[in-house]
Amino acid sequence: MTGREFEDAILTSLRKQEDAGRCTASRYGVQASFSKSPDNPRGEWRPIQSYPDFEGVLMGGRQFIIEAKVCNAASFPLDDDKFKARQYRHLTRRAKFGAISLIVLHFPVRQLKKSLTPALTVAIPVHPDLPLWEAFDRGEVKRITRTDCELHGLEVLWTIPDRCRRPVPDILAAIERVADDRSASPSTRG
Repeated sequence: MTGREFEDAILTSLRKQEDAGRCTASRYGVQASFSKSPDNPRGEWRPIQSYPDFEGVLMGGRQFIIEAKVCNAASFPLDDDKFKARQYRHLTRRAKFGAISLIVLHFPVRQLKKSLTPALTVAIPVHPDLPLWEAFDRGEVKRITRTDCELHGLEVLWTIPDRCRRPVPDILAAIERVADDRSASPSTRG
């Protein structure tokens, strides 16, 4: 599965939930900058590093933001400049103000020499006060392993909604579990 295919599956899932009146969501738009140079006085548009993949609102008004990644390796690298410079910063800034910020990782089936690692999809809450992200900010964590996913994430199940032929990740269930879990939102602890 490619990253684009994973994003399309998430978008299909979110659209089904919007049809049911449970949330509304869409992709973040692509940003670009316009610049002129002596070599190109007419100027040109250049895409810039993107924000996270999706943003939306639950019925009732709470915002959620999702960065979706497919990882074909044993662990997901967090030191990618695009992720750290724009996406992580945006996720944590919004989380400080009460938005549900998630990185959703999909690990496809991996056939190793002597074993088979099953597919796994997880939603990991992103907030600067959570232990995983505190360690990331200190430079102690550079990758998210499957073990990290078990410790810090919520498994996302794949379902086949009505009038669909293929399974899609039930992202809304993960979002709602994070919304209900006060420990995943340190800024709202009482």
